Amino acid sequence: MKTQEDNNQSFWISYADLMAGLLFVFILLIGAIVVKYVYTQSSLSSKEQQLQQKNKAVSQISNQLATTKDALKVIKILLAQEQEKNVNAAQDIKIKTEELILLKDQLLNANEDLKNQKNLAQDLNAQLIQKGEELAQSREDFIKSQNELAQSQKDLNQSRYEIGLTKNELAKITQKLLESASENQRIIEDLNITKARIQNLTGIRIKAIKILKKKLGSDIAVDEKSGAIRLPSAVLFDVNSYKVKEKSKEGLRKTLTKYINTLLEDEQIRNYIESIVIEGYTDSQGSYLYNLQLSQKRAFSVLEFLYTQKGINKDLLKKYLSASGQSYNNVILKNGKEDKEASRRIEIKFNISNKKAIKEIDTYLKGKYN
Repeated sequence: MKTQEDNNQSFWISYADLMAGLLFVFILLIGAIVVKYVYTQSSLSSKEQQLQQKNKAVSQISNQLATTKDALKVIKILLAQEQEKNVNAAQDIKIKTEELILLKDQLLNANEDLKNQKNLAQDLNAQLIQKGEELAQSREDFIKSQNELAQSQKDLNQSRYEIGLTKNELAKITQKLLESASENQRIIEDLNITKARIQNLTGIRIKAIKILKKKLGSDIAVDEKSGAIRLPSAVLFDVNSYKVKEKSKEGLRKTLTKYINTLLEDEQIRNYIESIVIEGYTDSQGSYLYNLQLSQKRAFSVLEFLYTQKGINKDLLKKYLSASGQSYNNVILKNGKEDKEASRRIEIKFNISNKKAIKEIDTYLKGKYN
């Protein structure tokens, strides 16, 4: 009995120990759960802060992207504008290139016309020499005819006594001699008229140059051969500028008005004028294209200034006047070296057309001797 009680007591002691152990394990488990919960809450709070920071960073990046997009739009607009400018610049270059080609063709045509005019002048000189020889021969024939007339009159007087010619026969012979003398005189007059026409053709430029010298006086030098005048760019323009100086406008107005009106108001001279050209020239400093553009603008400025002046027939200006730039072509040399100041200039010159006069002489000669 006692042994059973001991066993029962031992059982309950073991059971109490087991339950104490289980309670301890339960308490440890509860503690681990609490610790895990606290740790988890702390980790979640930290992750929420990190998430908020990341969201804030994402927001900033979004703002930066929006700003970048706006900047890209502006850049695209600027690029489109720049592309349009480049297209316009390319078109301007194309137009300027075509103008240069046209000017080159005009220069070639002008050289060809000058060559033809020289050949025509040589032909006219040859004709003049030939007509002079014919004139000399006609004079000799006329003198001979006069001598023959005198001799015939002597023979006639002698014959009156010798063979008793009638008055009618004498009148016929006298009439023939007079007709012969009249024909010779007519040939001489025709040759003189032809000579005068040729001299008028070759002398029209000389006449125009003499009148220009008289009108312009000693202040402006007129080229003896071409009739051109030169105006220094330093007087008319500032450096690298194409606008006419205010202080130079009055002198320029007087010079251009006298020059243009001298050539265009005189109908006899105007009928032989083919064109009047205002040409701009520079020195060789800088690129050819820059100087070409500057010389063109300066020549056009002088042309534009002339159109604003009173006392000049604008319709005649439209018909005869033009402007062109020559860059540093045809620089002025002094002692074999370029004179830069003299090379920077404006030239005004005129071109003579001989076609009308040559046609008149040719028609006149064919009508008389064909």
